[in-house]
Amino acid sequence: MKKITLKTVARQAIVAALYFALSSLSQALGLASNAIQFRISEVLLLLCFFNLDYIYGIAIGTFLFNYFLGGLGVVDAFFGTIASIIAMVLINKAKNLYVASIFPAITNGIIVGTELYFYFEFKDISYPLTMIFVAIGELLVVSVVGVILFKNLQKNNAFMDIIENKREI
Repeated sequence: MKKITLKTVARQAIVAALYFALSSLSQALGLASNAIQFRISEVLLLLCFFNLDYIYGIAIGTFLFNYFLGGLGVVDAFFGTIASIIAMVLINKAKNLYVASIFPAITNGIIVGTELYFYFEFKDISYPLTMIFVAIGELLVVSVVGVILFKNLQKNNAFMDIIENKREI
């Protein structure tokens, strides 16, 4: 078992706050809580490709945003966080960043798509289409924006040292 230090807690708090802030920005722009969601904060899930420790900060940030600002309260806080946790574990197991980036679309498409369909009782959109809409938003944010961002960040040794906990923030 890893020793939990104040530095570890601080690092996770920073990640949680960053997720919450980026989600709030997406929400303010009207992009975070529609059938097709563009939460720029979802790119942070790719941190788990490099280090699964980030699962804690991202899960906390996801839970807090969904609970307080996501619009569906405790339902979305629970199911949205579960979808993200499953995606982050799968991301960490992937050997390729492109493959890893698809997992949030799958988990959120299924879990959040189901949640939205039954919560809002959509009449105009079919159940599979609701899941597809959620997956499309995740694919655009994580698989396009996220992969481009992290492919470029991987070239920065200082950034990679920080992400892999080889260097302090």
